[in-house]
This record gives sequence, C-alpha cells and structure tokens, in this order.
Amino acid sequence: MPSSNIHLGKTFLSTNYDTSIDQLIITFEDGGSATADIVLGADGIRSAVRRSFVPGSEPKWTGWVAFRAVFKADRLKDVDEILQEANHWWGHDRTFFSSRLGTDLFTIVGGNYSDPEAPDAPFKDAVWNSEGDVNILREYYKDWHPHIRKMIDATPSVRQYPNTSAPAIDTWTYGKGRITLAGDAAHAHGGALAAGGSLALDDAYAFAAALWHVFPPGAAHSKANIARALSLYERTRKPHTDRVISLVRKGNSLTIARLRKQKALAETDEELRQRLKLRSDPYWIHEHDVQAAFAEVIAEDSKNLTAAVKL
Repeated sequence: MPSSNIHLGKTFLSTNYDTSIDQLIITFEDGGSATADIVLGADGIRSAVRRSFVPGSEPKWTGWVAFRAVFKADRLKDVDEILQEANHWWGHDRTFFSSRLGTDLFTIVGGNYSDPEAPDAPFKDAVWNSEGDVNILREYYKDWHPHIRKMIDATPSVRQYPNTSAPAIDTWTYGKGRITLAGDAAHAHGGALAAGGSLALDDAYAFAAALWHVFPPGAAHSKANIARALSLYERTRKPHTDRVISLVRKGNSLTIARLRKQKALAETDEELRQRLKLRSDPYWIHEHDVQAAFAEVIAEDSKNLTAAVKL
C-alpha cells in the first residue's frame, strides 16, 4: 500500500452510507472526511466506531488493575532460576506473572482485585498506562515467595492498567453491510487469558481471507458482494470471541463473589488449591484454528448458495 494512502492523527466521528455515490462517507473530529467502500473499526476497546452504532457498549472497570514492568534481565542475574521459564503464581487475593522477553528483557505483572461496586475500591479512577507505585506492589507481595520478592525488588518502576470489559454485541456489521469491527473494538473482553493479541491477529486473517474469497484477483467485482464478505468474516470469528467473552465475564463474576465472601470468611489454603485445580482450561482459546473455522463457514456458505440457485 502506498504511504500516501495512510493518514495519521485522524479521530473517527461518524460514517454514513451515501446511495448517490454507493460509498461510505467517514467524518473526523477535525472536520475532514473520506470515502470508502468498507470501514473496518479496529480502534480499541473504547472504539468510537462501535460506540457510534451501539451507544451502550462502553466498557466498564472489572475491579482489576494490573501493575506491569519491563526491565533489563541482567537486573536478576544473581537469580538465574527465575529467568528460565514463564511463571504464573496464584494467591488468595491476587496473582503474579513473570517471563523473559526476547534475549535481554524481563517482565512482571502483578496487581490488585477489588469489588468494582465498592465506593472505596482502590484504583477505580486509575488511568490506562499511567505511572504506578512500585512500593505498593512490594507491599502487596511482601509475604509471597522470595523469588517473587526478588523480582519486585529488582523492578525500577511500574505502569498501571485498569482492566475494563463489555458484553458481547449482537452483530459486528453495520452500514448496509459495509462496516465491521475487529480486535478489542469487536470483542471488548477485557483480558482473554493472554490471548488478546492472538484474537486480533485471527480477526485480521479472517477479514482478509473473506475479502480474497469474495473478491479474487482478476475477477469481476460487485460492491453488492461486500455484505457477503463481511458476513463470512463475522461468522468465522464471532462465535469464538463470544465464547471467550462469556468465559472471561464468568471468571470476573466469580472473582468479585469471592472477594465479597472473603470480607466475612477468608479463603483457606485448601480452598485455594481446589480453585486452582478447577480453573478453566484455556487450551481451546490458544489452539483455536481460524483457518479451519473459515473453511467451515465457506463450506456452509457454498451449500446455502447452491440451495438458493436450486430454488
């Protein structure tokens, strides 16, 4: 794609289908506009594109705030056993994750769970990717395993990320079948067991595959088929991402219920071990085959087209 086709610094305002030119007119907050045959809203969990069609889809805080840090791995060179594997620890009131990044970086993720409805819930007004306090993180994990305390002690600074999510929406396709969504704009799950980036990449693959299938190079094209292409894309991805959202929201609800219960009765070590054993298996998320899912949708679509011709 020529670089002249890429325009940065544009904030989406609205889009409408103009029958006189058979195109979408996209307007931006700076007063400018553009025309297009297709709009793909991939503008994040607070998507302006999604919100313009589903006003009530604004995500809400789940009660979780993550403290994340990335730093040079040689800050932990005296504890090599920490650096070999990615690890995820569970505790009664929080979790902790650590992993090497590439060849010379290391990351940790800790945080805090709160009841989002509690008026005194900490971090309810936290700003995404804002500066956090590493001393708060040290206080949270002061009684945890020495390896974890060493990692936090080696951490020079942290950033904080309040987690938000929204329910699944009924459809991703709008504007006479010309507008669709992808990534967090389509499925504002608010944490998908470390699969959020993969879900977006699968969306991109399915979107491109649907367009190539309906509009193969060298063939005669009709804009009337855009709606079919976007339908193939949505039917490939939405059932899977709806299932992801359902799992994540169920997990968030259980966490909040446990927090409310612990105010009166603390969780025992045995209850924690049992909760760990009964945790959801995310295999189906990480091993989802988007190519196979697309092939199934294409096969179903071909049958439907054949049946329509016979009728």
